[in-house]
Amino acid sequence: LEKACGDRIQEGDIVIIDSPLKIDPFTPASNTEQDKRLFICRETAEWFKEKKVKCVGFGDGVSIESNNEDVKAFHDVLMEVNVVFLEVLKNLEELPAILPVNLDMEIEETLVLEVD
Repeated sequence: LEKACGDRIQEGDIVIIDSPLKIDPFTPASNTEQDKRLFICRETAEWFKEKKVKCVGFGDGVSIESNNEDVKAFHDVLMEVNVVFLEVLKNLEELPAILPVNLDMEIEETLVLEVD
């Protein structure tokens, strides 16, 4: 995240992450070989905590149910500092990309929005 976003994420930002690799969460397709979505973990949460964001949102291109240990750690770290979560967001492609970021993965596009 630091390499992709650097100092563009500022204290108090609302960050929404997504990818084009969408699967409806909590369905039979979740956690299968076809599930190539981004995933979250403690390291991701620590980065957002260090940046002092106020809210993190996820589209269907981010797995929030892939590994309970990672997801729990992500939530625990950020809930400790009162970060708000927006999960299972739909139609993010309809929003203007204020801050597009490519995370140097096999993913063609990652959407990160900074909203006041």
